[in-house]
Amino acid sequence: MYNINNDIRTKKSAELIYQGLLQCLKTKHISEVTVTDIYHASSVSRSTFYHLFDNTIDVLHYKCDLFTDEINTYIAEHSTCTMKELFIGIYEIHQNYQVLLELLIKQNLLHLLFVLKEHFCTTLQKFLENKYVLTQVQQEYYFTTLSTSILSTFITWVKRGCQETPNELYEYAISYNDFLKEIMNENY
Repeated sequence: MYNINNDIRTKKSAELIYQGLLQCLKTKHISEVTVTDIYHASSVSRSTFYHLFDNTIDVLHYKCDLFTDEINTYIAEHSTCTMKELFIGIYEIHQNYQVLLELLIKQNLLHLLFVLKEHFCTTLQKFLENKYVLTQVQQEYYFTTLSTSILSTFITWVKRGCQETPNELYEYAISYNDFLKEIMNENY
């Protein structure tokens, strides 16, 4: 668990700790990184670390929650935009968290990616629930599939070296939809 309030100094310390963790992860796996490693790399004291975080993985939970909060805020502030505008905006936010996504993938921390997907699924469901009439079962399947698809797009984007723009990612998502319709309707 982490304990980060809205105090500017606390947030700055948390960011320094995250940057220190990133430095450590250039040479070690997350399971090998100690609090001592982090405070040496971040110039933040051991007591400050433990005041803000219980352990090293909590630092990543904190950053994932910031990522989720930014997406939730974006969706809430753009509730009247088109789906294309919404998805491109979400893709742009993912670009801002490219380092975090690369880290989660490289360190094989898929459980944190799954938590991100769950948060994203809930947010999409809230955004779209009044726009479409779906049964509860349809909502569960559709929004899980949609959020998983978006997250998978970003995993692929990171693995490909983050080359594509948000517009290109959106176009791939649309063409994937067409591809999926085609293969699902094909007679075998």
